[in-house]
Amino acid sequence: MKILEPLSVYERTGFEQGLASGLGAALTHIEVRSNAPKGFAALPESSVEPDMERIGHTVAAREGIALVRVPDTGGTGSPSAALDLSLAAVRLGVVRRMLRLAVERLTGRMSGGSPLMHLQLLQGQVADIAAEAAELSAGLSRLDETVSPIVREDLHARVHDMSLRVTGFFGAEGYIADHPARVHHVSALVANVWCSSLVDRTRPTRTTQERNGHGF
Repeated sequence: MKILEPLSVYERTGFEQGLASGLGAALTHIEVRSNAPKGFAALPESSVEPDMERIGHTVAAREGIALVRVPDTGGTGSPSAALDLSLAAVRLGVVRRMLRLAVERLTGRMSGGSPLMHLQLLQGQVADIAAEAAELSAGLSRLDETVSPIVREDLHARVHDMSLRVTGFFGAEGYIADHPARVHHVSALVANVWCSSLVDRTRPTRTTQERNGHGF
């Protein structure tokens, strides 16, 4: 399958509309029944069909995403590099969305009479994540579906690392089901359901040459 939209479109959807909308956009050109890995899928609630068996997951449901078993239709569940990349872009958009919310939270919370966001350490941490997100976004714009599985896996690993760091800005709130930071945990779940590049952990770590070859 080829990527039918610039990856920046998927990133923008994740940033502006959230994970469920981004996932829906990434799956637009995917035949779910024949491509669901091992008969499982993560779908926006609006895409669940009557004969799909739901797998209860409270946190995913709060993000508008359902985990389902897909009836066997003889499909191969073949991996898709294009979907890997589209979802990486969506997840990056979600990281940027939540980083903005984290800055608002840190600006509104006080310590010693000043907003937490005025602390130099926090400013540096926010700036580092913003810079890394911009770098990754630029790198994504140069990729297509011919990129190797190792590069795709590295993309998702980097997005996940940023997600964890952004979650940390919310303190204990970032780990409860009714806080918006739950999206990071659901984002990782969606990636592990759909992304072929995350299935085989026996591959060697991505080489410096491969990283430099793609500019990020």
